[in-house]
Amino acid sequence: EDKYPGYTPAYRNIVLDGNIVTRSTQRSGIIVSGNPGVSIDGVIIRNNILAQNNHVGILIGSGGATVRNIKILNNTFVQNGARSGIALTRLAGTLGGITITNNIFDNGANTNCASNCSWFAPAHISVETSVAGVSVSRNLYHPQALGLSGAADAMALYGDAGFVNAQAEDYRLQTGSPAVDS
Repeated sequence: EDKYPGYTPAYRNIVLDGNIVTRSTQRSGIIVSGNPGVSIDGVIIRNNILAQNNHVGILIGSGGATVRNIKILNNTFVQNGARSGIALTRLAGTLGGITITNNIFDNGANTNCASNCSWFAPAHISVETSVAGVSVSRNLYHPQALGLSGAADAMALYGDAGFVNAQAEDYRLQTGSPAVDS
C-alpha cells in the first residue's frame, strides 16, 4: 500500500566533496541512480579519490529515474577493477546533462574486480549511446591506450599523473605533474 499517493521522491542540489572511497568489493565507489518515479537533479561530485573499487569509480545510472545536471569535477580515479573511472548507463528513465571536467584517470591493468567484471567495458569514461548531453573536457588519462567509449574529451591530457606514492595510496601530485595547473 502506498502511504503517500502521488508523492514523487526528488533529490536536488547534492554535493559529494572530499571523500576517499576505496576497495568496494561488491560494486562501484559512488553510485547515483534511482527507481522509476524518482528525480535526481543537480549533483556535484568533486575532489574525491576513488580507488581500487570492484567495478568503476563512479556509476551514474537512471535505473528508471530521471537523472540530470550532474557535474563530476576534480576527482582522482585509480585502478578501479573494471578499468573504468566513470560509467554512464541508462536502463530506463532519463539520463543527461552530465559534465566531466578536470579529473585524473589512472586505470591500468589490475586485478581489483572480483565479481560481474564484464558489466562495464574497459574505458576511462564509458557512455552508453542512449545518454544525452554529456560534456567531457580537460581530464588527464593514463594509460592513453585505454581510451574513452561513447564520449570524446575536447581538451584531453595524457601521461602519468605523478602521484607522490601510488603504491602507498598517496595520490597527492608531485611538482611537475601534468595535472598541476593544466
